[in-house]
Amino acid sequence: MQSSVFIPPSPNWYGSQLSSVQGNELAYCAQNAIVLLDIEGGLGIKDIIGGYSSRTTCVIHVKDDCGGLFLVTSVMGRSVHVWKWSDDGYCRHRTLTKRPAEIRAMASDNSGMVLVGDKNGSIFVWGIVEPGSKMKRLPECKRNDEIVSMACCPEGTVNIVGVGYKSGCFALCDYDRGVVLACLDVFDSEIQCVAWSAADSSTSGSHLIAVGSKSGLIKVVKVLLDSVETCNVVACLDNMYSPTKKSSEVGNTSVANRFWASLAWMSHPEADGMGDTHSYLISSSLNGRILVWRADDIVQGGECIPCAKLPESHTRAVFSVQSCRLGNQVFVTSTGLDRICTLWNVPIGKSRIEWSQAKIASRCVGLGGHPTSICITRDGDRLIGGIGCGDGTIRIGSCVSMEKVLRDDTMTLLWKGIPAPVVVVSWYPTGHEVLAFGCEDGTVGMVNMATKKVQLGISRHQMAVATMVWIPQDDGMFLLQSWCTAGVILTWPHHEEIFAAADVASKDYRTIEPLFIGNQDSESPISCIVALHAGCDGRVVIGHTDGLINMCQCTAGLPRILWGYQPIPDNLGTHDVPSIIMVSACGESDAFALTDDGLLFSCSGLSSEPTSVCRVAENFGDTLPTSISVMYIHSKLMYVVAIGLESGIIGLYCSRSAHQDGQALCFVDKFKGHSAPVLQCQWIHSQKKDDQIVTFMTTSQDQSVRVWRVDTEKCLVDDVASAQSSPEADIENAAAAAAAEFNKSKSKAKLKDASTSLTTLLPPLNRDSEQKMTEGMRGILETFLHPDNDHSSDVVESLRNHVFEEQSGDIISDLPLSAPGIDAYVSKCATALVDSGKTLTGDQLAQRRAIFRAAALKLWQGDVGDCVKLLIENDCLTSDFVSFAAAAGRDAWVLVVRAYVEQLEKKGDIHLGALYLLTIGDIKQACLLYEKHRLLREAATLATTRLPSAHPVSLRVRRAYACHLRDSGDLTRACMLFAVLNDTKEVASLMDKIK
Repeated sequence: MQSSVFIPPSPNWYGSQLSSVQGNELAYCAQNAIVLLDIEGGLGIKDIIGGYSSRTTCVIHVKDDCGGLFLVTSVMGRSVHVWKWSDDGYCRHRTLTKRPAEIRAMASDNSGMVLVGDKNGSIFVWGIVEPGSKMKRLPECKRNDEIVSMACCPEGTVNIVGVGYKSGCFALCDYDRGVVLACLDVFDSEIQCVAWSAADSSTSGSHLIAVGSKSGLIKVVKVLLDSVETCNVVACLDNMYSPTKKSSEVGNTSVANRFWASLAWMSHPEADGMGDTHSYLISSSLNGRILVWRADDIVQGGECIPCAKLPESHTRAVFSVQSCRLGNQVFVTSTGLDRICTLWNVPIGKSRIEWSQAKIASRCVGLGGHPTSICITRDGDRLIGGIGCGDGTIRIGSCVSMEKVLRDDTMTLLWKGIPAPVVVVSWYPTGHEVLAFGCEDGTVGMVNMATKKVQLGISRHQMAVATMVWIPQDDGMFLLQSWCTAGVILTWPHHEEIFAAADVASKDYRTIEPLFIGNQDSESPISCIVALHAGCDGRVVIGHTDGLINMCQCTAGLPRILWGYQPIPDNLGTHDVPSIIMVSACGESDAFALTDDGLLFSCSGLSSEPTSVCRVAENFGDTLPTSISVMYIHSKLMYVVAIGLESGIIGLYCSRSAHQDGQALCFVDKFKGHSAPVLQCQWIHSQKKDDQIVTFMTTSQDQSVRVWRVDTEKCLVDDVASAQSSPEADIENAAAAAAAEFNKSKSKAKLKDASTSLTTLLPPLNRDSEQKMTEGMRGILETFLHPDNDHSSDVVESLRNHVFEEQSGDIISDLPLSAPGIDAYVSKCATALVDSGKTLTGDQLAQRRAIFRAAALKLWQGDVGDCVKLLIENDCLTSDFVSFAAAAGRDAWVLVVRAYVEQLEKKGDIHLGALYLLTIGDIKQACLLYEKHRLLREAATLATTRLPSAHPVSLRVRRAYACHLRDSGDLTRACMLFAVLNDTKEVASLMDKIK
């Protein structure tokens, strides 16, 4: 499995150290991640370091004396992370959390020392190379002012750092001695960037420090390292310089708010005869311009103007500028508010750097919103992707080669006229001239890619658009149909007519009469609708909350049902009919569905039973599936199913067609790359006859799009051929069935059956070394129960007989009346189960003590199954024994947790029971538990936070809470909730009452 990043997240804004360059690697902060780009490779994406809990604020490269490379990052959550480079990429090295305040600036020197400045004005020094080292605060350098920017002197013989503060003060500090050497009030506004030049060869130990401010001015401070206290300002540059600048442009408040000072020096060239003796200062300017200043002109005094301006700069404010030399070229990189990372290539002549010949080498466009939908079309060998984003934009990007993802430098951004987040995109079937899209507010529109013109439909759905499908006509054209889960279909005219009508005011091109398809043989609402082959073949698959699945052929009128399928609960191992939350299909008769209880099954119109069933939780725990996509591989006669999960992991399954033998749906592998929930999986159909390599794209909430390549010959065929039942698999499946049985059971008899089935499936731990364990336990108990400890030999002998010899009869009656070491714990457990205000008789307390004593002894033997069975049957579970049950495996632990939840529910401790259900990932049952006991606010809040908005349980508990608010007289909040649920009838009724 190979993965490449197709589109990374966009760069972050408003920070002094948002990017860093080391060698040919550029790292920049992007949302909750760090993106690594290859400068010599034309900004090719090397990797994305994700998984941060909040927005990244700083990133710097650090090298130690041995050549080791580190990456130090900080986040808004007041933590610092260190990553170390290895052959496998960057690996987490150290993490410091709970810093006193948010970190705004970072710097590093040539010895591996890292300096950190925070909002409280404190400076910390950290030797990250030294094992176990901690941050050291410099108390003498603290000011009651927020630190915004920092930079260390590049001279390796001194330990001086320049610090810029929010008040406009600039300080030079010796971080080795922890003292302030000099302090200058250079500006009245915050200092946003500090940059040191290399040493001036004409003046020993002389450096220039460029200090940039929000006001748009740059002041250059000259520093002599022998007498830092005598530093002074030698020049003031107008960073807003432009020959065509209007006099009022700089004074414009909106322009100033969008400006950020970014500075970088181009150091002296190597002494190889190719360079000149000049240093250059590179700065950001108004409206995304990049200016170049000659150092000789700066130190001469007087008015100074830029010597060059880099071509094709950003269209909006720039937030970071970096420069480096690789071979005979100078590279300049920048990131801006337009979400673009730009790379310039500047040649080096015999006597000077040819800034006038600078040109764009590459651009990398990032995503500023969650990519909620993606659709792929082909133009020869190029793949063109339309990406709908949650920020109300559409991105159009192309990929030249799938062997190595080679992106085009340009990416089209469409945003004008799009009223809401885009949730569905679909290309016209015969090309890439027209892109249809659907929005979260029910709006439908089309984009003419030739003119980049957006045309919106006059009619719209009352809820989010679920899918789009193109219906072929006799004249070779296609009609567009948009669907929503309310069962309403809108059919639109030909796209030529729509775009032609945009300039004709007299023609009213509304949609064709809306169609209502109802629930199609089901009394439950539609939960999901998916179009096959990106909507290009006129078929859709519909899933209902009662488990019904229909495959329909769309027409200009009502859709024609090709086949319907109702799963049989007994075949799925559950008593309740599962709710279909996601469906996908690509063949003539086969479909794949995910249910709310984690079942993945394939079904066919040719069969009345599921062709194959598996549980996603067996491979991924209880993480919630978020997307599913399937592709049929003709050369292998099999389906490949990709499932995106809430954890960012992608699971791969495969299954034979229903027409073939061996339809087993088997798990292949899981793949990691995304650091947030996967929003959509989209297979890319190959034009080659040989389907050995298949490709699919995924979008994620980490604001990236990835391309995955799967070798079917190596990882799919072998798994299907070897997918046979094993004893271990039988045990796992039976344990899962027992857990499901216990979850649905309400009577005592069924409870005992469930615990008995678990006991037979889970043998004692360490069965192979049971004899050794027995001998060891005998020695321990002989020491522990020695007669010298005031315990009679009869008790010791009785305990030995009970533990180490086979017994027949009641386990409780055969227990000794006393056992040292566990009596205190037994009493604690027994009394903990007493309900408030009630007391136990002496016999009842003694019996409970005997039960806990027996359970503890079973745990000593390693027989977790018998221990759990004993406690469940007598309603004596405690939190301690629930945690002990994890030693028997996840299935046993889940079973015990569910039993404990029922016990807590009887006691009335609903909140604790819901928390235990959340620990095993059963969000649905936690919501239903709250609803059962009329804790509707908690149920609705939990469902909104953890379940998809279209999940049946989420809709149910939110509606119940809305009805509760309505009945209790809180009409305003009830109206808001009904509006979110798109219940226009209730909203209208409540609005009348409110008036």
